[in-house]
Amino acid sequence: MSGRLPPALLLLSHGEMAIAIRSSAAEILGDLGDVFALGLRRDAPLPSFQEEIRGVLEENGGDTRDWLILVDLFGGSCSNLSVRTRGGKEHPILSGLNLAMVIEFVLHRGQLAFPELVEKVLASGRASILDVRKKMGGRGRSSDAAT
Repeated sequence: MSGRLPPALLLLSHGEMAIAIRSSAAEILGDLGDVFALGLRRDAPLPSFQEEIRGVLEENGGDTRDWLILVDLFGGSCSNLSVRTRGGKEHPILSGLNLAMVIEFVLHRGQLAFPELVEKVLASGRASILDVRKKMGGRGRSSDAAT
């Protein structure tokens, strides 16, 4: 990776979700490095949001680094705009943004080749969606809750 910046992560969502997830990840991990978050406000013109996306990419290394883009909803405005905002390189875009995906990216970005990192983040997102009571085998009734 000599001469290249480390991979960066861009979180995109409707409303404040991406910003809140970034903040939650920072509470857990501390400094996140190059993890950026943008939220699309209901009243924001889509071309303006697309320019915000382009600005984050270009101002933070552009094509001199690998970018992973996580969006909240496949087929939504954030997803569609990120596909159209590529610049010189088509960056991978994963939908279903969640906290586990961000944590996985930050913990493994220096340890894996970028394609493997993307797959690990995707797998982490999928694995983090489960029925908690079933996973705990019925344990964890409200009377067992930690205080």
